[in-house]
Amino acid sequence: VYSGESIVSSYKRLERSLSNTKTEIHFALKANSTLGILSLLSKLGSGADIVSGGELKKALYVNIPPSKIVFSGVGKTPSEMNTALKSKIYCFNVESESELNTLNEVSKKTGEIAPISIRINPNVNPTTHPYIATGMRKNKFGVPKDEVIKLYEKASKLKNISVQGIDC
Repeated sequence: VYSGESIVSSYKRLERSLSNTKTEIHFALKANSTLGILSLLSKLGSGADIVSGGELKKALYVNIPPSKIVFSGVGKTPSEMNTALKSKIYCFNVESESELNTLNEVSKKTGEIAPISIRINPNVNPTTHPYIATGMRKNKFGVPKDEVIKLYEKASKLKNISVQGIDC
């Protein structure tokens, strides 16, 4: 059982705390992809942080605008990339050089330009439970910080890729 009132109150409190910044709130669907909750967040103006094609479908179903959807996570398939490109999502958070190459090839085939940021692995110990730690080199999420400049340089030369930012 979830309290819609509590979700609205928490969202509005977060929104107020960020009101002096140029910030958007994007809810991570992997935290809870229940359609009722997503619909409520959509009505509040939330964007979505997705990790799969199924989550993309849910976000679009509850009317989260594609311009407020960020596709994160490892293991994006060419089919999921294709669907996200055609949906005109805001950005792909790229996890590796091989993913960048795949996204560039998919983009060529669709005739779309893929907006990206590259997820940097800062190799920082978050001193949290080892099952949820993602910022250390051994976790293998993101591009090692000593390799990221080279990958950004490569991305900037790809015709079907548009560099938008940094993800960390």
